[in-house]
Amino acid sequence: MKNLVVVRCGKYTCHHRMMHPDSQYDVWELPYQPIQPHALTTFSNIVTPGAKFNSIYRLFSEKNDWLDYDYIWIPDDDISISHEGVNFLFQEASSDRAVLSQPSLDEQSYFTHPITLNHPFLRSRSTNFVEVMAPLFSRQALIDCLWSFAINRSGWGLEYLWERILNSTHKASTGKNLTIYDSVKVCHTRPVGGQSRGTGQISPYDELASLLAEWNLTISSYNLALNPHQENRHTSVERGSSLFIDLLASSCSHIVRQRSLFYPDNKSNDELKVAIKRYYLENIKP
Repeated sequence: MKNLVVVRCGKYTCHHRMMHPDSQYDVWELPYQPIQPHALTTFSNIVTPGAKFNSIYRLFSEKNDWLDYDYIWIPDDDISISHEGVNFLFQEASSDRAVLSQPSLDEQSYFTHPITLNHPFLRSRSTNFVEVMAPLFSRQALIDCLWSFAINRSGWGLEYLWERILNSTHKASTGKNLTIYDSVKVCHTRPVGGQSRGTGQISPYDELASLLAEWNLTISSYNLALNPHQENRHTSVERGSSLFIDLLASSCSHIVRQRSLFYPDNKSNDELKVAIKRYYLENIKP
């Protein structure tokens, strides 16, 4: 299995932490600011302006070597993870034949979507949402979705379009369509929206609204199937069962406790509690 990490990176990038001689993947650097290429980098592009997905679309349209890889991970440059973690992420995705997946966010991460926060009592969750922050594509999934990288600058809303594309082109029998791996945690180290990507003057909110309208998409409730740590790694807990509810409730309580420990004076903790409660109630329905 050949794996690739593509990082749209600047001078404050975190991706050097994943660079190691024992890494089981290649790394392509696609800088938006001048950087010193890492000695272990497989490919480092010249500095190019533009947003993350637009730039990757241009690179992949010109350089088709990415088609040699089985899995391609595209994290933001403020995602911190060790090379062991990245190796394991690729192993998990390959084991499940995951179509589109991502690691979960640890307790100290800045976040937007509660569904992406780590659930410590689970191996993974099959879901209807994988965030643009750190998507891991199978080769075929990226072939199917690559055209979407060019349709707006911010990338906002692509998650909902990717679900539509992949659910129409991939059958569940081929593997898990969308998955969040709780067995792998990353730290999102900077505030959401804090990076400068040269995305221009168009509001991401306007781009999101435009994308949803153009493709007749809606922002639906999160939808989960829980996959606990068990000897049979591919066992799912039935939605609405007592074990499903217990696992989800325990994880949600843990998330709120841990966030309060790391950020005791953060007013957003109250907002998180409300969001977690809504997320929990959405998912206990059979």
